[in-house]
Amino acid sequence: MLSVVGIQSAATSDFLIRTEGVALVCAAAFIWAALDGSVRQVRIVLAGLAVYYIVGSLVDIDAFAKSIVGPASVPSAAARIGVGTLCLFAAYRLRRETPDASADATR
Repeated sequence: MLSVVGIQSAATSDFLIRTEGVALVCAAAFIWAALDGSVRQVRIVLAGLAVYYIVGSLVDIDAFAKSIVGPASVPSAAARIGVGTLCLFAAYRLRRETPDASADATR
């Protein structure tokens, strides 16, 4: 798979790249499906994706530290930690930018 860009690859590297690609595509599908949902539903989706990305990445980093997987797992884990952090930030911003429903009810 990496040979497309002139890098020799092993089966492990190809596997890691494919699994990350599948996870990112699935995440996009979850977010797309939640767009028509309530703000609470979107926040739950974003938080769930953040947990998935960050915890899964920590598992990969631990496996790398124990020499279970190769160095190809490190950039993958770093990218997923970044995506997870962005999901958390988006969920936080969504909460802050949403008008308070209780303030509207008192008017």
